[in-house]
Amino acid sequence: DGAFVCGHDWNAFGRRAPDLEGFLAWRQTLRHRPCTLDELVEWFERNEDMILYSDVKETTIEAQTLLHARLGERLIADATTPQMVCDLAARGIGRIVYSTYRRPNSLAQLRADLGHPCLVENELVAVAISVRWMFAGHGFVARAATGRPVYTYTVDNCVLAFAMALLGADALFSERIAPG
Repeated sequence: DGAFVCGHDWNAFGRRAPDLEGFLAWRQTLRHRPCTLDELVEWFERNEDMILYSDVKETTIEAQTLLHARLGERLIADATTPQMVCDLAARGIGRIVYSTYRRPNSLAQLRADLGHPCLVENELVAVAISVRWMFAGHGFVARAATGRPVYTYTVDNCVLAFAMALLGADALFSERIAPG
């Protein structure tokens, strides 16, 4: 129904987005409840030192534009194609991470992407590389090509976090390791 809500996926709804009423009823059954857009913005208003890294998988440009309108420069938008970097920048979104999450991850494809005009012409916050491709040296290639920090995903134990630091990762995405 076009309502914007926060969450990880729609698995609880048979992989299809529910309407807002269904979402609100479902979240009442959860210990850690996902929020609506207005609730997210209210939280950011109360927590002025926080930044949102937004990794939207559906209706990405529209959702990132809406978030930027509400959060301004407190938004870092994830872009998964070079063209998406241009599309986000054209909408006034200046803080963008280029993520290789959905791209063919060969070294040749990475080099082609990093040389794409959309990535060259728009200053990125960082380039995000998977753990698998960090081991193959893609982080070093990304840093050399862009001069930007390298983030890595998904790092869920401390040994792997240490290995990623040795391979040049500046930051990591984790679903299990607490900050610090």
